[in-house]
Amino acid sequence: MENENVIKSQEYSGKGADKLNAQDYNGAIEDFNKAIELNPENHGAYNDRGIAKESLKDYQGAIEDYNKAIELEQNISSYYYNRALYKMDIINDYQSAIEDFNKAIELNPNDANSYICRGQALLECAGDDFHKALKMEPNNEEAIFFAGLIDDMHGNV
Repeated sequence: MENENVIKSQEYSGKGADKLNAQDYNGAIEDFNKAIELNPENHGAYNDRGIAKESLKDYQGAIEDYNKAIELEQNISSYYYNRALYKMDIINDYQSAIEDFNKAIELNPNDANSYICRGQALLECAGDDFHKALKMEPNNEEAIFFAGLIDDMHGNV
């Protein structure tokens, strides 16, 4: 019976993934819920349900699912990547996002997107540092230059 549940869980995960790709987020969540009910160890269903929840702006549910996927399986780079995007884009926790991007890169050093997104998070942290330096030394030419460069990137000139 246990093996049968694992197989059925994978079937529901597949259906959920199809619905996720079709942007039927509620339908996808229903299928991922069923997949998890059948096999609570189905880490992929947690990760994909997190993506669907994030798309529906259920941010608390999304981070809980990303965390659970990583708790169950710590060697899949995309789980760290998805959680890092959440941390970067939703809660602006760039330092923590960088840590997750680092882990994603460690697990999959050939994923260009992880490097690009980590670079974006690093730039955000650098921008904060340059602006802090400007508050301490408003005439510091290097701080003015780099803060201006990053502000220009964001269209804040």
